[in-house]
Amino acid sequence: MEIVVWYGIFAPAATRRAVIDRLAPALIKLTLAPKMKQRLADLGAEPVGSTPQAFDRQLKSEIGMWSEVVKVSGAKAD
Repeated sequence: MEIVVWYGIFAPAATRRAVIDRLAPALIKLTLAPKMKQRLADLGAEPVGSTPQAFDRQLKSEIGMWSEVVKVSGAKAD
């Protein structure tokens, strides 16, 4: 199993699609801007700008993986 730390930007569930469609390209541009890429690299991070759809797939994959890990481990919330 490989564990990767990642960060993402979320919006409230009721956010209109038009708002997401306007914000997403701006956030990708910011994330991949040379100064931001360098700053993130200095912190040991590798920036990846992705679409909301790709991020949704990644998030669902992570939830599925960690749900299985919790189930198999028998871990319980206090």
